[in-house]
Amino acid sequence: MIAKTRQSDYFLRLAKSRKTTYEFSDKKVEDSDLKKVLEAARWSPSCSNAQPWHFIVVRDKEKIAELMKTASYGAFHSDPPLLIASVLDFECWECSEHRCVKNTKLGTVEAYLCIAMPTLSICFEALELGINSCILTPEIKSASKILKLREGDAIPILIGLGYEKKGAFQKPRTRKDLKKLVSGEYFGGKIRL
Repeated sequence: MIAKTRQSDYFLRLAKSRKTTYEFSDKKVEDSDLKKVLEAARWSPSCSNAQPWHFIVVRDKEKIAELMKTASYGAFHSDPPLLIASVLDFECWECSEHRCVKNTKLGTVEAYLCIAMPTLSICFEALELGINSCILTPEIKSASKILKLREGDAIPILIGLGYEKKGAFQKPRTRKDLKKLVSGEYFGGKIRL
């Protein structure tokens, strides 16, 4: 958990301290903390406020192991005590009130942008509560079958939650220089930062 110093730098400190957890302990996530994490997800932004998501909380060890096997790079992580499957509800796009542009259905790009928002909210709220996380991308058809999804919905993201094992492996955290990531006025345009 991050101690609040000045309100102006609080979120930046939180963002800088988020990391991927590769090895989890067996310590369980409390229901009260899980509810806060899910509430943060619920309040995430989405295109036209469509909220095209549903969250499946998985605590069953066998099911978690099965889902982890479907995930790209899942073998590099120990199984977390809890997984949240972020379900993308494509039915949301059928309703005309959730169209960003008149007479245009929202598409796949918007759908995946939307599902990324609660993922980050979950990870940041978890971190605020002292809970570690990892974000995984499962093989969608396999994960959907395991969790008995409705036809047409998809699980593009799994979020592992738990507490990092003492002495756990951690990759070095590096970031590109800000000046290499930002342009002014046009791509490659100079900007003073």
